[in-house]
Amino acid sequence: MRFDNPTSLQVGMSGTLLGMSYRVAGRVVMGMEEAGETYFWNEFNLVTAEGTSATLVYEESQGGGEWRLFTLFEPECELTAEDAATKQLGDPLNLDGTDVRVTLVDESRVHHIEGEAPEGVEVGDVARYFNAEAGDTMIVVSWTKNEVECYHGEDLRGDTVNSAFNLRSPSASSISSFLSPQNVGSASPGLSKVVLSSAAIVIVIVIAIVGYASCHSRSTARASKPTRAPTEMLSVGNTGTLDDRRFQAKSKALVEVARVGASCEQHEYELVDQSGGEWALLVGGFSPGTKDWCLLTPLPMQNPLTQTQAAKVQVGQNVNLNGQDVVVRELFQATVRRVKPPDSAHPAPGDVWYGFIAQSGSDPVLVRWNQESITYFRGKMFQPAEIRSAFMH
Repeated sequence: MRFDNPTSLQVGMSGTLLGMSYRVAGRVVMGMEEAGETYFWNEFNLVTAEGTSATLVYEESQGGGEWRLFTLFEPECELTAEDAATKQLGDPLNLDGTDVRVTLVDESRVHHIEGEAPEGVEVGDVARYFNAEAGDTMIVVSWTKNEVECYHGEDLRGDTVNSAFNLRSPSASSISSFLSPQNVGSASPGLSKVVLSSAAIVIVIVIAIVGYASCHSRSTARASKPTRAPTEMLSVGNTGTLDDRRFQAKSKALVEVARVGASCEQHEYELVDQSGGEWALLVGGFSPGTKDWCLLTPLPMQNPLTQTQAAKVQVGQNVNLNGQDVVVRELFQATVRRVKPPDSAHPAPGDVWYGFIAQSGSDPVLVRWNQESITYFRGKMFQPAEIRSAFMH
């Protein structure tokens, strides 16, 4: 496998970045596994004349090349590898006086080294890590065995890097706005042993709402082939009993969903309760790369967000829903690809929704919106066997 440098930044170059003079001592190619595929990015080992170092990360996404600078810091209170390993999505954290929440937990591997890698880093090394964010604050914690390292992260414009190292090629491109997945998908900086994937790219979600300006949301996005939807479990017209309610499937849509760190296809069935006429959504492949199913029922809201307010929500943020705080764990953009029957009034091919998924106890809460409306759903997860039993008889 080739690990060519996708940028014009070369080992041996020198420059002044954010007021610090650096030499590019080496380049490390990192990778992380996702849905059976490996996603790669490059980490440039920057060193000063005094011997301090920083990591400049470059990764390619649907929006173009993304740059991020990471600098090591000592946390105000000790964080052991055992403590770090207990962190989960949404957990609160304060290492430097700033309250943040965990937005990604994963592991990365070193695939290639050119020049000098950071001390102790070798090809084949595997490190665990998590990202934590709040507003513009980005923190990455990585650990191997008992060694824990904490980094501050900062997004950089491509022209800032070009100017710092006198690069002429546009290949070291600026951080681009990305019409949110997604994919949302892409990216995460790693720090020599770390992948900061899915939580750090700035994604611009533009919503054309009359009377309101465009809105932006942070997330990560990666250019990747969408994971296919799981096997279909029912057809339009089928009836079944699920969650103690008798439903009939009125329509079926194939939806492409770009989320933080992944892009996938989902089957979405519109169900109608045969006893009361209430409707619900049954989604196959609710989590990227899985075969799980989720029954989504409308959640009445006392003080719903506007589309503009919802578009400003960030991963890790607390959102109050009917007096209860829930933690946002994913942002997404959903595009309808196919619909059966084709004359179904809603949805229609080409429809686009933006949204986020939050966690309320063990159940997900999904909020999605378009120009016309915003809708809240409470979710309940089911295994494929349960769906098959309910509708295939």
